[in-house]
Amino acid sequence: MTSETVEVARIAGISSDDTKYSALVANLDAETLSYVSDIVLSPPNSDKYHTLSQRLITQFSDSETQKIKKLLTDLQLGDEKPSHLLRKMKELSNGQLQDDFLQSLWLQRMPPHIQTVLSASSEPLDKLAIIAVKVSEVVGASSTICAAKTVPPPSQSSSCNAQPTMDSLARQIQELSLQVAELTRERNSSRHQRYSSDRRRSHSRSRSVNRGSGICYYHRRYKEQAHKCVSPCAFVQKKRVSSVIAGMAEPSKHTSRLFLLDRKSGQKFLIDSGSEICVIPPSPTMNKSPQSNFSLFAANNTKIPAYGMVRKELNLGLRRPFIWTFIIADVSTPIIGADFLKHFNLLIDLKKKDLINPSLISKSASHGTVHHIITTGPPVTARPRRLHPKLYDAVKVEFEFLLAQGIIRPSKSPWSSPLHVVPKSDSTVRPVGDYRQLNSVTEFDSYPMPYLNDFAHALHGKKIFSKIDIFKAFHQIPIAECDIPKTAVTTPWENAEEHRSHLRAIFQRLSSYGLKLNISKCVFGVTELIFLGHIITPDGIKPLPDKVQAVLDYKQPETVGSLRKFLGLLNFYRRFLPKAAEQQYLLSEFLKGSKGKKDSKPLNWSSEAITAFQRCKQALADAALLAHPSPSAPLALHVDASDYAIGGALHQVVDSELQPLAFFSRKLTSSEKSYSAYDRELLAIYSAIRHFRYMLEARDFTVFTDHKPLTYAFRQKVTSVLHGRSVSWISSLSSPQILYTFQDLTILLLMFSLVFLQSPSQVKLTMTVLLRHNRLIRSFTP
Repeated sequence: MTSETVEVARIAGISSDDTKYSALVANLDAETLSYVSDIVLSPPNSDKYHTLSQRLITQFSDSETQKIKKLLTDLQLGDEKPSHLLRKMKELSNGQLQDDFLQSLWLQRMPPHIQTVLSASSEPLDKLAIIAVKVSEVVGASSTICAAKTVPPPSQSSSCNAQPTMDSLARQIQELSLQVAELTRERNSSRHQRYSSDRRRSHSRSRSVNRGSGICYYHRRYKEQAHKCVSPCAFVQKKRVSSVIAGMAEPSKHTSRLFLLDRKSGQKFLIDSGSEICVIPPSPTMNKSPQSNFSLFAANNTKIPAYGMVRKELNLGLRRPFIWTFIIADVSTPIIGADFLKHFNLLIDLKKKDLINPSLISKSASHGTVHHIITTGPPVTARPRRLHPKLYDAVKVEFEFLLAQGIIRPSKSPWSSPLHVVPKSDSTVRPVGDYRQLNSVTEFDSYPMPYLNDFAHALHGKKIFSKIDIFKAFHQIPIAECDIPKTAVTTPWENAEEHRSHLRAIFQRLSSYGLKLNISKCVFGVTELIFLGHIITPDGIKPLPDKVQAVLDYKQPETVGSLRKFLGLLNFYRRFLPKAAEQQYLLSEFLKGSKGKKDSKPLNWSSEAITAFQRCKQALADAALLAHPSPSAPLALHVDASDYAIGGALHQVVDSELQPLAFFSRKLTSSEKSYSAYDRELLAIYSAIRHFRYMLEARDFTVFTDHKPLTYAFRQKVTSVLHGRSVSWISSLSSPQILYTFQDLTILLLMFSLVFLQSPSQVKLTMTVLLRHNRLIRSFTP
């Protein structure tokens, strides 16, 4: 937490406490909000800004003990500039240390070659920092180091290597001394004198060696970029440091290094194959307490503080997410190292500035064949199909695998087909697209398919046979790029993370894009929530009292258009109303031949119609609380039929109690009213199962009816005298596209417990219909 964030209201010149509080909350990121959620959710009546700002300062500012510890032991140079380190040390000391003592602490954290140069200087501390920056820029081993290896620096105890090391250091010190002298001379000379001297210097002399420094003209003027050199020249070419992890502090526009953008967090990551580990800078609000189980060293053997590990999911635009653990350290740029590249089998392409996944490079593309989908007419679309929770989890896992393999990718295509789940022989599922709508607008491919009988004669006398199966043949023939959008499949994914993770993700996204919340209208962490005209509670969902009151206060309609508006308002909560079609039957009869909501045809109310109108309003006032569906609770479907309507009520059994989930009802058509009682009751079962298909799919459930003849429906043979529509309904109830079990997808199970509810003996008949390999097998239990 920075002071700029805390004082954002003061800087903006705001005086109102509420306005300052809102401005401060709007500038907090998601992680910081989690530390002050109690104040944000329940702000005090007065001094809200002062309370919140003091909490932030107390939470994120260092104590005096922490500042002293950080100043004496924790604070290291790392990949920062020496001047930046000095500024941090001055901030921690707060002017309580003398310059001599502070200079001693600062020099101890400098690399050996900088200490050697600065130890003999008597310049003030600020000028020493400037000289240290110049030296580090010349050597090039400080400002370009971002992270380091997880091993301690090489041991200094080996006597056999001591002398060569000292000789090497002596040479480096001599070279550095020459370069520092040259830099000092150039800094002290004025620009006018230097340019005048260059103009007076002859052409031949300008290319001669500068006698004062021993460096030729080209190297003195162009430094590392010089393409020529005049001997003798004492300029020392800057050596490439063999770093474990090296990277630029900030990605340059013209850099030859590879930076990739994480589309999820917006961070730029340096791709460095010379790095052994992946590192990431700490967040501004993180409590920086170095951990002793990490030993990170830069390439110049300066220690870099590490604060722990964090697991991140990256979206680098490679058609799959990457989840990896990063070490949090004092670096300025996130780095993706060799461990990441090796694990995910990625190659670096500096020419195209991208990463390549060799496993996604098609080796069979030489055939040049692509699959074309030639369509006519506008794109076809479909809504996502609702899935049972068990199927939902299994299908989502399969989709994540296909996404990780690069077989599928997110789409914003105008085409869409619904998701269909196919059982596999190994008790898993295969998500596919239901492309029937797409096929209806696709030109027919008349390629002849071979039949076994066509070549059966060639098998006569043969004793040895073989077969070849192409691995994922469908995926080895790519779809034409222009036709890929046509294969889009809609999915009903919902985020399954915890409530707190939801809020953090939303806050982070809003903060990233600079969007602000209206705190006065936000609601967090409540047990009851008003949402889309409903009240959501831990026990279930119920209608909003204001909407119910609006229906109760609705005056008796005088025109057809007014009645239609009333029924529209009432039927918004239709799934809460049992027997709604029966109650609204007389009112809906008024709508026959109407011209819509603006129909001003007057209504002739009868006493029965007035009673039905009042009963409809009271039904909404007495609406049941609909429970939240439980994936494991037994389901019970109660159905019934009258002379002019059918209906059903879906319940779940929890703790031996029935909890309503939803209600269904509809009027019978003029032709359906002529059905026999048997057919109307069977139609009620068929229609209710079709209506609640999304909740009954892949579940065992019990159907209750008060029509005893239906208990014999499935005992009759297919060739019996059943009516054609009855056979169709019974067959549809056993269709694998309607019901199947998640536990064994080779067996499709539908269990009915048909109970004659009005009989005192409570005769119960359980019938199990098993469908295996599209063959109907019936077993009965009397």
